[in-house]
Amino acid sequence: MGQIPGTTRLFEKRSPGIVGPGLLLLLILLILLTTACTAWAQQSPRPSTRMDADRLIDRVIDGRHLTYLLGNVYIDRDSLTARSDSAIYYRDEETYEFMGHVRLTRDEAVLTCRRAFYDRNKGTGDFFGGVRIVDEGGIGTGAFGESRLGGQLVRLMQDALLVTPDYSVLADTIARDRRTGVSEAFGHVKIMEPEAKNLVTGDHAIFHADGETAEVDVN
Repeated sequence: MGQIPGTTRLFEKRSPGIVGPGLLLLLILLILLTTACTAWAQQSPRPSTRMDADRLIDRVIDGRHLTYLLGNVYIDRDSLTARSDSAIYYRDEETYEFMGHVRLTRDEAVLTCRRAFYDRNKGTGDFFGGVRIVDEGGIGTGAFGESRLGGQLVRLMQDALLVTPDYSVLADTIARDRRTGVSEAFGHVKIMEPEAKNLVTGDHAIFHADGETAEVDVN
């Protein structure tokens, strides 16, 4: 059949079972693309998020997208669970503000306070009001606290107290590096053994999670 004037031939009759080189190349590219997409999806799953409260209200304020969570707040994301009376989720910045009876849980560690800020992108947290941390057999308290590097670095500030089965530490600031198991205390440091058998004071102290060694800059 001849070609109609002014048109372009799109299809051409071929013998059954024979695939042209152009079509074969297209099939190979489609197979490779499908395989690559499947592998990427398996290696990079999107984190699941559960967010619940008595009321959820979405607002845009000064160009910022916010979600207000009111009453019995519960959020589960990235191995961190959070509960509070209310919260604000800053959607553009991926940050959370928790208020009232705040309880944060990651692995075996549990932190409670009255107010908290959590930045998911930076992996940081700031805590205010009656901060209390229970982790690995120890209890730490302070008026304020902060967490860095996804919870690997933790600080308690203002009348900080750390109680373990082997010793108790009181200081202005207590910092702990969970990666190394080493803790430091700064300012008006007091280290006490159980039943107050020994009392060591100083301006700075370094001590280990196993309770076997401690270094104190004695007053």
